[in-house]
Amino acid sequence: MNHLLRAEILKLRTTRTPYVLLLVGVLLAGVTTSALVGSGAVEQDRALALAQGSSFASFLVLVLGALLVTNEYRHGTITTTFLGEPRRVHVLVAKLLVAAAAGVLFALVTLATTAAIALPWLAARDEALPLDGQALEACGRLVLAFALYAVLGAAVGAVIQGQVGTIVAIFVWFLVVESLVGLVSQLVFGDFGEPDPLTPYLPGNALGGIVGGQGAEFMLRAGPAILLSLAYVGGLALLGALSMTRRDP
Repeated sequence: MNHLLRAEILKLRTTRTPYVLLLVGVLLAGVTTSALVGSGAVEQDRALALAQGSSFASFLVLVLGALLVTNEYRHGTITTTFLGEPRRVHVLVAKLLVAAAAGVLFALVTLATTAAIALPWLAARDEALPLDGQALEACGRLVLAFALYAVLGAAVGAVIQGQVGTIVAIFVWFLVVESLVGLVSQLVFGDFGEPDPLTPYLPGNALGGIVGGQGAEFMLRAGPAILLSLAYVGGLALLGALSMTRRDP
């Protein structure tokens, strides 16, 4: 397994896409943090509000996770990988572990960017953000959410395998399908714009509930959200393993 992990890390760090996504994530975190602090939108639960703002970059690690798998199918190098390690499940496990590590790294860089902007800005307004248990919890939630987003992307990539199809499926599901399902659920089970019994259990809202914050009434609390997210990720990883072992190459 160690040689597989080293190989996956090498593939990741010798391509430009991760660095581009990381740069975009830093810029996005900077803009979001500046908007939140500048508008005074972090008066209450500051750490949680800033963490949720940083979580906007989660789609980047979702894409990165997908690319960790689909790049090899796109360029045909997956055949060489499987020749070097015929146990395909081991290959997938290595990719999922590296995806999780990449998600953690993205989260830490995003948090560092947010802190570099928010802490001195708030201190200058005599609104210092205490680095207490609440702040550590918010950071921990964000790190876990990014790791799960990255693993989810890799698992979906293993299921679909085609790069374009994977990226399209991810964005269509999270940006279109879940919105439509939530809209229909609200119309059927309650009033429009009010919480309904289905929306909190959709994958996007489950992952979003890990960090929580604004719109939390449409999400599960952190504990149940983490458990449900793990179930989604585990189920998709299992489907990915079946797909990789039963389909050529």
